Amino acid sequence: MLRLIYLKILLKKNTNSGMSLMESLVATVIISLMVVVSTPPLILAMATRIQNRRAETAMTLAQKELERIRLIVDTGLYEDNLLPPIATIGATQITNPNQISQAGPPNTVCVIGESGCTITNSNQAWWTDPSKEYFIQTFRTTGVQENVSIDRRVIPQTVVFRMGIRVYSKASFEDLGSLRTESAPIYLTRGAGERTLLERNDGENISARQRQFPLAVIYADFSRGDLIGSLRKYHEFIPPP
Repeated sequence: MLRLIYLKILLKKNTNSGMSLMESLVATVIISLMVVVSTPPLILAMATRIQNRRAETAMTLAQKELERIRLIVDTGLYEDNLLPPIATIGATQITNPNQISQAGPPNTVCVIGESGCTITNSNQAWWTDPSKEYFIQTFRTTGVQENVSIDRRVIPQTVVFRMGIRVYSKASFEDLGSLRTESAPIYLTRGAGERTLLERNDGENISARQRQFPLAVIYADFSRGDLIGSLRKYHEFIPPP
């Protein structure tokens, strides 16, 4: 509609005549209104596109970490210190796999390989790359153990467990200590600092900034299938209904 009005003003005069001051002002106002009206949707669409791209990257990073642990378990030649740390609720270790999502968010982040960066508990996370664009938190249940022979040693090995992976963006680092554990809702957004309302599975409503939520969350079961008692161990792992 605004464009039609503007065109009528331009066509009112022939090409050899100039525009009056009033016509110039009206045209300027119309163009300004068009810019004002069209800019917010463009910014909203751009911010949403960036957020979606970050979520895709975060899911890729989570899948890579999932496959790394799966490869370790499939070899069978591992000790428990190569697995993610055991998740806790407060000071209690999580044994029931159905409670894995209740593991708390990370409260510290470090760079693997640097002095003092040893992931020993589930509240620690690490940066995925030197540019510090994303950090990952991994954790697991206590699982079920079996005595196995590795390098002529018989050791207890966790052969069945449930693992959790959460990937946060660098924007989440600003809210370290008040992060959420539910996956970030993806919809039209004005940015990571925008406040959002999320309904949990238990019906509770959560109000938090977009950047406080992890961009990707994965829970998966791992089990050694090459042992004689693998099926029995897996049944032991599954909680009763």
